[in-house]
Amino acid sequence: MKLVTFVLKNDPTQTEIVGALTQDEQHIVELQKACRIHKGNPNKYFDNMIEFLAGAAEAFALAAELLEESGADCKVSIEDVQLLAPVPRPRVMRDCACFEEHLIGCNRRGRMMQGEDPASIDPESVKPDAGWYAKPRFYKVNVNSIVGPGVDIAFPGGEMFKDYELELAFYIWKEGKNISHHNAMDYVGGYTIFNDFSARMIQMNEMALDSFNVGPGIGKDFANAMGPCMVTPDAFDYTDAKMTVRVNGEVRGGGNHGTAYHKIPDVIEYISNATTLYPGDVIATGTVGTGAGIETGISLKIDDVVELEIEGIGKLANRIIIPDATKQRNKGEAFKRLVCGPVDGKSSFVIDDYPDKWRGGASKKPTVDVWRINEMPAKESATANVDMGNLPIEHEPQAGMGQSIFRHVPLDIPQGPRFEDLPPNVQNLHRGMWVEAHKTIGTKYIPTEEDMKKHVSMHWTETINMFFCVDAEPELVSLNDLDDAPLKTGDALVQMACMHGWIGTGIIGGILASADMNTHTQPIDKPKPALVSKLTRFKRYVAANMKSTEKEIGMSDVVIDDYSPNESEIFDNEGKQIGYAGDIWRMLAPNADVSASADTIVGPMEPTPPENGITFRMVDLLPGCTFETDADFMSYYSVIIGQLEAVCDEGRATVPTTGDLVQLKNASLKLVNTTDEIVRFAYYMIDTE
Repeated sequence: MKLVTFVLKNDPTQTEIVGALTQDEQHIVELQKACRIHKGNPNKYFDNMIEFLAGAAEAFALAAELLEESGADCKVSIEDVQLLAPVPRPRVMRDCACFEEHLIGCNRRGRMMQGEDPASIDPESVKPDAGWYAKPRFYKVNVNSIVGPGVDIAFPGGEMFKDYELELAFYIWKEGKNISHHNAMDYVGGYTIFNDFSARMIQMNEMALDSFNVGPGIGKDFANAMGPCMVTPDAFDYTDAKMTVRVNGEVRGGGNHGTAYHKIPDVIEYISNATTLYPGDVIATGTVGTGAGIETGISLKIDDVVELEIEGIGKLANRIIIPDATKQRNKGEAFKRLVCGPVDGKSSFVIDDYPDKWRGGASKKPTVDVWRINEMPAKESATANVDMGNLPIEHEPQAGMGQSIFRHVPLDIPQGPRFEDLPPNVQNLHRGMWVEAHKTIGTKYIPTEEDMKKHVSMHWTETINMFFCVDAEPELVSLNDLDDAPLKTGDALVQMACMHGWIGTGIIGGILASADMNTHTQPIDKPKPALVSKLTRFKRYVAANMKSTEKEIGMSDVVIDDYSPNESEIFDNEGKQIGYAGDIWRMLAPNADVSASADTIVGPMEPTPPENGITFRMVDLLPGCTFETDADFMSYYSVIIGQLEAVCDEGRATVPTTGDLVQLKNASLKLVNTTDEIVRFAYYMIDTE
């Protein structure tokens, strides 16, 4: 007999109903309704599945009788219901690891992902430890994350290896403690399928051997799919049950439950040691060999449908969907932020914190958004009415709105072998992981296999990016289809809506501004700078997509490789030299021109930003000197080398390396170098008129 819990699709109350599948599995008998009709009264056994299990043999016999007697008046079509997990909210769930083959496969794949030759891996070295063979280890499952068939699954934000696990689970139907393996099967009330969805990258971090480890956390906590039904023990042989996993109809793996090293009676005996098991408790026996993507090296992707099948029970299918890209508290890990704004006619630090960080990322340091402008010229965004840094994640500014985002992106991406030299299965693994990351964060253009031929980090954004480089070790390479830009700390990079990627360790910071893709004309010739640098202090690279017969979107290349064309000494109001400055780029429209047809730095530095635009400038401030700012527009400052003292009417604060300062309109501010070394900072001037 197969029992289910379901809701009627047209029932606004979504009342949970206990039922039994007919032999053809096209209809369900509503057991409580049938009990009223055939027995004259309802029965608590059919209030919910836990009560049914607690009713043990008596409840099962009554259900079988009602299933046999019931006619059309007690039945509902399978098409008219939404199946839930057989026990939607069990009191307790435990998940074991009973299959040696699965653990060996995981260990072996882990070694291969680290670059080991499969042929050189000693089979004995990937076996579980001796303690595993002694007892069936388990962990507690989050029962509040249990879902049923057909429910869409969203993995935690930032997860790059989305995985499934094909498992058998069984339900306890009577209370017991210190149960012997000799009579353990007397406590089993039914079986179902369990998909233990796993966020592998998060799980590996949480369960790292060199860290405090209390078992899986977020990596296993978000979704536990169960169903489609509970099969009674008399109708199912767990010792010889074929198990299969399919993704989009393609068989990915599977095995037979009879291969479990730890048998169900031993599991019950171990778990019930000094612990009481209750009706409705559920125990899973773990992943069957090749029943997880980590064993094959193939991750789930957005829109994949994963289907688990166990003969004698049925099929459990769920679709993978794009998760919400979310942020979390930045506990002072990096990127100190100060926002200076006008308060009652005086300037004050209205925000002094560390902005929320993105979940996930390719570095131990967090990605953060410092501030966002939603219009150009900046009006409301240039006030402190809303914290424009701690807003929901948008990977790219929205086109057509003059939007821009001030962001820091730490990167730690090894060069490794050329992508095309990797084995095909490793290529597929890494390509899939990066594509999923792009989908999760909302990249508009998802890179193709051809785009990734040079490196898996290659992607394209419809933005103009005005970046600076910090903490390069020793350099952070900005990849293009053709020539690359080897960035050192203090260098500047402008990307004109072009294909790009990254290799190395460092931090990229700066503004991503919405681009006018109508200007994306893919020039044949590289632009010639109108000026030539006299000081060669501020290194500048500009990358753009050039016309190409090989790719329709063009081939990205370094089109300008020089120093700030108009860099010069800068002086205070009394004529004393206080340092050096030079423009990198001027964005001249709300939606930036990305034609790369000409350099935008064609004359000396201007004291104000362009109308409806932004000026990106680099500044070196000499020791003991003060940089007077302008309160008539909005500005961003980010310290690249050294530290600054920011002084406003109501106080002063230190801005360290990688620290940021947002100066809102009408807020007076001075930047002071109190150290013995030159301080370099990026300076963005933003129009507010």
